[in-house]
Amino acid sequence: VPSDGTESVNGKGGIYDVGQALSKHLQQLGFNVQYNHNNHNPHDINAYNRSRKTATSLLKQSPDVILDVHRDAVPAEQYSTQVKGQEVTKVKLVVGKQNPNMKTNLEFAKRIKAAMDKKTPGLSNGIFIGKGDYNQDLSPRAMLIEVGAHTNKKSDAAQGVMLFADTLPAVLGINTVNTNNATPAAKPLAYQNQGAGTTILIILVV
Repeated sequence: VPSDGTESVNGKGGIYDVGQALSKHLQQLGFNVQYNHNNHNPHDINAYNRSRKTATSLLKQSPDVILDVHRDAVPAEQYSTQVKGQEVTKVKLVVGKQNPNMKTNLEFAKRIKAAMDKKTPGLSNGIFIGKGDYNQDLSPRAMLIEVGAHTNKKSDAAQGVMLFADTLPAVLGINTVNTNNATPAAKPLAYQNQGAGTTILIILVV
């Protein structure tokens, strides 16, 4: 709302810009990124069914991680913070308990949170266990992230999600890269990923 003047813009709201900031920053880190911004409105009980079709289609590319990017609907102060002197929004990790991958998804979330706490203290807004499955049954490395709320500034959310991206190389067991040179990321360690000969592919489903 502070940035766009309204809480929602059908098909081109601020969360798309936040997803784009995440996508670009991941590319700078050397990841291959498939950023999909299909419209899955309306926001009703069937929204996840519609986004599931998108995710299922993208899974044909065998991604290592699927990130479903959302914004929360709470007062701004629940996400507003400063990290490394920057005004940012915190990032909350959401895990659905109604899916067969719940334990694996939760372990993945814990690894992400630990990396966030170590590299960017104050960025994490914790792990929320929700009632649904959030399509996380599709992959053991599917994660829903809440990047601030509609009451936060879009620029703060963009800064927060880029700091979040910086934690992923450590989580996935790959070497960090020099973002100035945009060198391709190193391959995942073989014991962590059987597809060690392929480049990391991140899919963003907004």
